[in-house]
Amino acid sequence: MKFFTHSGGWIFRKNDPEFDTFGKIVVKDNVYIGNDVLILPGLIISEVALVTKSVPDNIIIAGNPGRVIGNVDALKERLEVYNVKSKSLNYIDKRELLLSLNESMFI
Repeated sequence: MKFFTHSGGWIFRKNDPEFDTFGKIVVKDNVYIGNDVLILPGLIISEVALVTKSVPDNIIIAGNPGRVIGNVDALKERLEVYNVKSKSLNYIDKRELLLSLNESMFI
C-alpha cells in the first residue's frame, strides 16, 4: 500500500506540469487496507471498502459498497483550487512553501 500526501496530480500534468496539491490522511481503528492500494490526500478511512468488479477508465469509485462518485475531469476541477504549482521545486523550497500555506490550501 502507498499513502500519498500529495494528490494524484500526475494524471493532470500533461496539460499542467506544475499541478501539485497536498492534504492529510487519517486511518482509524479496525481498518484493513489490501495490497497495492493507493491512498490519496484528504481522506479519512473509517470503514473497509472492497472492490469486486471492474472499474471503467476515468471513473472514481468510493464507499462501501463501492459506487461511482464522479470522473477524473470533475476531480481536476475540484482540486484546482488547492493547486500550489510546486512540482518543480526542490525539497527545501517545497517544504518552505507548504509550511507557509494557510490550512485552507490543503485538501
